[in-house]
Amino acid sequence: MPGRSAVNSRCLATLAAVLMTGCMAAQPEPPVQLRVLEQGAHCGSEVSGSRWEPADTGWRLRLSMGQQPTGGYAVELADRDVRRVDGAWELHVVWREPGPDELVTQALTAPCLLLDVPWDEPVPLRILDQHGQDRLVVDTDGAADR
Repeated sequence: MPGRSAVNSRCLATLAAVLMTGCMAAQPEPPVQLRVLEQGAHCGSEVSGSRWEPADTGWRLRLSMGQQPTGGYAVELADRDVRRVDGAWELHVVWREPGPDELVTQALTAPCLLLDVPWDEPVPLRILDQHGQDRLVVDTDGAADR
């Protein structure tokens, strides 16, 4: 039956096109790379948190551990790439806290990390530490006006 095989061929071609389109749509977004502008023990605020700051070329993101009683605290970028996971952007940091027997300086600190981000507008982010624990959630409500 020549007519039936032509129909089957068209059905298979249509099915293949639909499957390929679905596979192409399921491809993950490429990661976005961030750049560290500032990092240290005295660049944050007294309160732990995050905030978007306007810059000449876009936006910057400041992450602060808040005021700490001693040295030994730090926040560092674990991965320069930010990835979209299940519809949300995730940033991975190393969140350092001194151990109970660790020798540290006896001075108030306010560790922070200032990042240059390539987005035209602030985006919601999840900040995860080296153990996968949520440390900060960055929303767009606190973004300063340009």
